[in-house]
Amino acid sequence: MSLQEQEQPTFLSFCHDRDALSQSGFRLFDKLPSHLGCLATLASYLMGNQAFSTKRDGPVTVSLSPKQYIELRDNCRKVLQRFYVQVRPLARALEEENAGRIDILIDQEGRPHTVDDLERELGATNRFIVGPTISFAIPLRANDRTEFFQLDIHVCTPDLFEWQLILYNFADAWCILDLCAQKFGFSINGTGLHLHVAEIEKTHPQDCQLYLTSDPEAMMRFLHLDAKRFAFGFWNLHDLFTWVTRSRIFKRRFINMTASGFEDRIFERPMHLVFRTEWLPRWVEVGADVDFGSQVDRKSLTREALAVFNKTDAHSDKKLQYRVATVMLWRKIAKALPLKGAELNHAMKSLMAHLQWRDGAMVLIPLEHLYYVELPSFEGENGERRVDEIVVPWILAHWREAVALSNSSGTGKNRTIPLC
Repeated sequence: MSLQEQEQPTFLSFCHDRDALSQSGFRLFDKLPSHLGCLATLASYLMGNQAFSTKRDGPVTVSLSPKQYIELRDNCRKVLQRFYVQVRPLARALEEENAGRIDILIDQEGRPHTVDDLERELGATNRFIVGPTISFAIPLRANDRTEFFQLDIHVCTPDLFEWQLILYNFADAWCILDLCAQKFGFSINGTGLHLHVAEIEKTHPQDCQLYLTSDPEAMMRFLHLDAKRFAFGFWNLHDLFTWVTRSRIFKRRFINMTASGFEDRIFERPMHLVFRTEWLPRWVEVGADVDFGSQVDRKSLTREALAVFNKTDAHSDKKLQYRVATVMLWRKIAKALPLKGAELNHAMKSLMAHLQWRDGAMVLIPLEHLYYVELPSFEGENGERRVDEIVVPWILAHWREAVALSNSSGTGKNRTIPLC
């Protein structure tokens, strides 16, 4: 039994220590591309092996043999256990270029200390802090300042320790799954698995998420991922990619879609480049629509998630809150317009036909350029203030333009006005 098994008897204890096995004759790496790297923001805190390379005259970290890795990892863990309640090494990076980096996840302090205390006790000569991650450059040998290894400490909140432990382990793989999950109306992030309420997703991107679970096993069961295989660990990138693509939410077309913004940054990460440009083209049948699970769609997955995680009532409440707030928004607009009777009805129909919310602002869109994106419903006291201070004044300044657009395009007819 490995040291990891003895000290980490939880779900995500890796059942075998890959490095110890490799010393016993197991093959740790197949031949892999040389340019490999490691839920995008979270994944970005995995610094790679060169956190100090951009610093002028900074220490250069070297690759570690399996034997060196185990010895140094365990030494660092013992030091950190003096300061923190939970100290858990992450799985060793599968990429050769990161073989000089040791990653450890920690939670709250066990006793008060400073970063200087950590640096001194670890014997580090340099440190680099990004977000919740502290990188240390530590000499490979006590009296030799020519070769260093990199220790990355990732700070986690205690109630999310097990969840974030799985995300930090093979974080880029979880980014691939999150990209696919979003196409089905779900997201995997640092606080758990979430369902996006479709009715408010476009207008309330931050408020549309309904928390489902932060239980790693429950999440993997729902996504049809092999939890036991994940707990065992992966020998190489082919092994990891095969595990990812067996999820029922994985679809090749989601990866091949032209990405923009946030997704672009995901795709430029080295492991994603390997996955998208080398691995997927080689395994052409993986994730095709004829694959198992091809009948899965957003509506069926939503119904299943609400039942499995007992969130049906919460989902209905969120939708109801949105609908009530939407009705109140249009009532305020109708009350503010200086019109009555047929003129009011026509103006309201015109606004409903052409008024949209794009990029955080209200706009009037001609019919030929229209695609349906409702106004936000502005729930709560702060929402009501925004309606009074922003929405109503804008409507009073632009309602005549909406009527003109309606008159020129013939819209504004036969539309229900939610005034009651």
